[in-house]
Amino acid sequence: MAEQLSGTTLTNLRCTSIAAPSQWEGDLEDARFVYIRYRHGRGAVRTGDSAQEAQQGTVVLVFDREQSLEGDDPLTAISHDDEQFHDSFLSTDDLLVRLSAAGMNVEKVRIVSASE
Repeated sequence: MAEQLSGTTLTNLRCTSIAAPSQWEGDLEDARFVYIRYRHGRGAVRTGDSAQEAQQGTVVLVFDREQSLEGDDPLTAISHDDEQFHDSFLSTDDLLVRLSAAGMNVEKVRIVSASE
């Protein structure tokens, strides 16, 4: 699944919910939309040609809080600190680390406030 994100550039990212579940919506450089949801220690990334399609679309990446940077697994988090990882909360910074580890280009992403 991660190969579907490899080389893709995330241009905008907006956190739409910080708790139960944490959710983000964003734009990809190729004009597709992305929807990301993290709950119960698992995350899923979906893409689509519209925001609605992305929310209902096929999952292109799944990750969980137990994955680490060590070994062959590319889907990772920075740490497993209890203050940082809760079953239904993932910070935007940690999300970006996971997306980058999956091959997505997040270096130039613009974090958009919820009010924009």
